[in-house]
Amino acid sequence: MSVLLAIIHSLMGEKYFLPRLYKPVLPFHLGTEIFINRTLRTAWHFVSLSWIGGGVALIYLAMSPHTGLFTGFVWIVGGWYLASAVLSLVLSHGRHFSWVVLLIISLLTFLGSG
Repeated sequence: MSVLLAIIHSLMGEKYFLPRLYKPVLPFHLGTEIFINRTLRTAWHFVSLSWIGGGVALIYLAMSPHTGLFTGFVWIVGGWYLASAVLSLVLSHGRHFSWVVLLIISLLTFLGSG
């Protein structure tokens, strides 16, 4: 689910969100328009890559023996997704649906830790 979220995030960002940011009204004291646009695109896809990493970590953990380290790491990853869900919910006032997906991933992670 996390990897799917990352793919959808990147594709929708490229199609709907990032093009709107590429306007010449950006603050040029930060650099050239090309540099600013590339930085925005890079930051956008770093988020997607982090979700892929989280998803791969969860898949690996699902196939690993349950140890104290396993439980601690699962709670860290679940907490990371939960914090992301809360942040998305609060900052978007519930209008951006990512908080729902992130919350589901978090809950499934916590449920799978037992």
